[in-house]
Amino acid sequence: MSKYIRYEKKLPPCNIDELMDLREVWSTSSNDQNDKSDEKFNILNKKVEKLEQQINDKKQENDDLKETLKNANESHDEIKTKLNSTIKVKKNIFL
Repeated sequence: MSKYIRYEKKLPPCNIDELMDLREVWSTSSNDQNDKSDEKFNILNKKVEKLEQQINDKKQENDDLKETLKNANESHDEIKTKLNSTIKVKKNIFL
């Protein structure tokens, strides 16, 4: 129907009430596209927020693991130092 109105500038032979009904429910494609675009944009924003949260969680987990590794290395160094001094003492006893 819209092609008659837009291009030929004349109405098709039908009841004017039908045309009025059509006009009331008519929606432009740009409005529909905007609504769909907004919906897609919102969905993508939610996905981005979720991914950013996951990245932050992984960063925190990584920092926690680094701290655990640092503590383990410090403990290892302490144990190694004690063991080396015990070995030196034992060597001196046997020599």
